[in-house]
Amino acid sequence: MRKSSTGWRRGALLGVFVLAGVLLGSGIAGADSGPQVVPIAAGENFSLAVLENGAVAAWGVNDNGQLGDGSRIQRKTPVPVSGLSGVAAVAAGDYHSLALKVDGTVWAWGWNDSGQLGDGTTTDRLTPVAVSGLSGVVAVAAGDYHSLALKADGTVWAWGDNWGGQLGEGTTTNRHSPVPVSGLSGVVAIAAGTFHSLAVKSDGTVWTWGKNGFGQLGDGTTIDRSAPVAVSGLSGVKQGAAGGYHCLALKNDGTAWAWGWNSAGQLGDGTLTQRNAPIQVAGINNIAQLAAGGYFSLAVKSDGTVWAWGNNGDGQLGDGTTTQRKNPVQVSGLSGAVAIEAGYNHGLALNGAGTVWSWGDNDYGQLGDGTITTRTTPVQVSGLSPVKQPGTSGEPGVVVSPTVTTAPCGQLVTVNLAAAAISNPEFQLWVQSPQDGSWSSWGDYSSSTSVTLSKQVPGVYTLMAFAKSQGAPYGSAVVSPPATIDFTKSPAVRALVVTGPNGAQSMGSDATFTAVATDVGGSPRYQFWLHDSSGWRVVRDYSAVDTHRLYDLQSGSYVIAVYALDQLDIAAGNWTAAYYQVFILNVGSSLQLTAPPAVGVGSQVNLLAEASGITGVEYQYWYLAPDSSWHQSGAYSTSGSYAFTAAQPGIYTIVAFAKDHYAPATDQFAVTAVRTVNSN
Repeated sequence: MRKSSTGWRRGALLGVFVLAGVLLGSGIAGADSGPQVVPIAAGENFSLAVLENGAVAAWGVNDNGQLGDGSRIQRKTPVPVSGLSGVAAVAAGDYHSLALKVDGTVWAWGWNDSGQLGDGTTTDRLTPVAVSGLSGVVAVAAGDYHSLALKADGTVWAWGDNWGGQLGEGTTTNRHSPVPVSGLSGVVAIAAGTFHSLAVKSDGTVWTWGKNGFGQLGDGTTIDRSAPVAVSGLSGVKQGAAGGYHCLALKNDGTAWAWGWNSAGQLGDGTLTQRNAPIQVAGINNIAQLAAGGYFSLAVKSDGTVWAWGNNGDGQLGDGTTTQRKNPVQVSGLSGAVAIEAGYNHGLALNGAGTVWSWGDNDYGQLGDGTITTRTTPVQVSGLSPVKQPGTSGEPGVVVSPTVTTAPCGQLVTVNLAAAAISNPEFQLWVQSPQDGSWSSWGDYSSSTSVTLSKQVPGVYTLMAFAKSQGAPYGSAVVSPPATIDFTKSPAVRALVVTGPNGAQSMGSDATFTAVATDVGGSPRYQFWLHDSSGWRVVRDYSAVDTHRLYDLQSGSYVIAVYALDQLDIAAGNWTAAYYQVFILNVGSSLQLTAPPAVGVGSQVNLLAEASGITGVEYQYWYLAPDSSWHQSGAYSTSGSYAFTAAQPGIYTIVAFAKDHYAPATDQFAVTAVRTVNSN
C-alpha cells in the first residue's frame, strides 16, 4: 500500500479500501537435497545480502531500524548490519529482518509491534537480537509482520502477528517468541506471505495456513485457516514462495504452479482470474527457483536467465517497460543468476560471481545503486564485496583489533589490521558514529597493518575493516567482524530519552515533554526549542529543568526539539556533543480533498487539497488505480493541486496527505483525506 515504512497497518486498511498487502520471504529449499540457504532478501522497500565472510549488508528504507546498522537513516548503498558474523541466510519482512547463523541460531532486528522479532518483547530493535529459544534452525522466512523458522528435525516454528492464523498454531493470538506450527513434520522448505504461510514436506506435498480471502491457501476455498491444510492436487514439489496474496510452487520437473489473487497477472496463466487451487504457469519450464513479490513473480531457470510476470508499474519485471504481463517475460540483460528474491515492487538477482543486481521501485534506495531512480532493467548494487553463494558458508580471517577497548576522548588509539587468507593485503577502516549511526572511511586503502584514530565526541564507535589484494577491484574486498572502542569523556551526556505526545492533539489541550539524559560523572542540562507559526525560538534555554509544558494548544502544527548537554560541554561550546529528540504535534488540523465523483475514461482527474491547522503545509497524493497499482504524485510540495489521467475504467481511490514542512515524510505525522472517482 503506502511505501512509507511507518504508519498505517496494511491489514487495517483491507477493510477500508479492500487493498492487497504485500510480500515476501520466499523460502527456498530442495526436497531432494535438504534446505538451501538464501544469501539475499528483499523487504518492502529494503534489501539484504550475506557476504562471503558471513557478515550482512543492508540498504534502502530504515525508519524502523530494519537495516540493523543502529540508526533509522535511509541508505542508498549497502551498509554493514551491526555485530553480525557467521551468517548463512537472511529473510526480509515488511519492516523487519532475520538472519540465520551457521550455528543454527536466528537473529532479528527492525519493527517489533507484533513480536515479529521473537525476543519476547514488542520493542523495536535497531541492531540484531537473538530470537528466544531457537536452535538447530536450517531456514528462515519473513512475512509482513510474522516470522518462520524451519528446524533440522523438520518442524516449523512461528512468531509475531497472528490475526489471520498465519502462525499455524490453532489460534489468532500474537506470539512474541516462537511456537511450533501444529501438526507439521518432515518439512524441507518454508515461505511467508502477507498474512499467510507455506511449507513443503519431504513427500512433495505443500501445506498452507493463514488468511485465505483470495484463495492464497490453494485448498479450493476462501476460508481462513489457523492450522495447516494441504494445497489441492499438488505433488512432487521441492520449493514454494509466498507473495502478497498469491503463492508459487516449483515441481521437481521444473514447472511452476500458482494460485491466489491474480489482479495483475501474477499467477502467469495468461488471465486475471483468481485461482483457489493451483494452475500451471504458462510457457516456462526448466525452472531452478521461484520468488513471489507484492503483485508479481520471478523465476530463475537452470540456464541462469531470469523471468518475470505480473504487475510492472515500477519496472519490477525488469523487461525495460512498465507494461503489466500475464505471461512470463525475460528480465533484460541478466545471465548466470543463481538466486533471486522479490520485494514489494523490486527484484534482486545474485550471479555466480557474487554480484547482486536489482531493478524496479527505488524510492528509498532499495536497489542499492546510490540513487532513488526507478529502474526498468537491472543495475548492479554498488560497493558489495562478493556475496555468498546459495548453500555456502565460511569466513575469511579479516580481523580489526584495537589495542584498547576504552579510551578518553582525544587519545590516539592504534587499531591493528590482519587478513591471513589474502595475499598482499591492503585495508580500509570504516568507523560508525554513535550519534547518528553513519559510517565513514578512515582514509583510503593502504598496505599498512595499523591505523591510529581518536575521537572528541564520547560514545561507543564500531570499527570494521575491508581487505583485498593490492590492485584488486574494490568489489573483491571482504569485511571483518566488528570491533568497538568506547571513547569516554567525564562528564558527558551519553544518551537521551524524551517522553511526550506525538501526532494529532485536541484543541485546548496541554503537552508535557520530560527529558532524561544519561550523564557520565556530570550534570546534564536541557534546552527546549519550539517551531510554530511564529518560526523557531528557544522556549527554555539550557538549564537543569528537565520538563517543559505547552499550555492550551491552539490550531496549528508544532515542532518541539529537546537537546541535552553536560554543563561543561556547554561552557566549552562543544555543541556537537548534544543529543536531541524531535516531536511533531498537529492540533485541530484537518484536510479537505475536492475531487470529481466521476470522469470519462481517458479524462483528467483534477484534485485540490486544502489543509487547515498546519504550519508550512506540504502535500502529497497517492492513488490506487483499478488494476490495483499504486501511484504517487512525487515528493511533498507546497502545492495542493494535482491531476492525473484516468486511463482505465473503474474506481480510483485517492489519498491526500498534508504535513508540516519540518515533519518526517511518514503517515504518522500527516493528516489524510480519501475520495473515490469512478472512471467510466
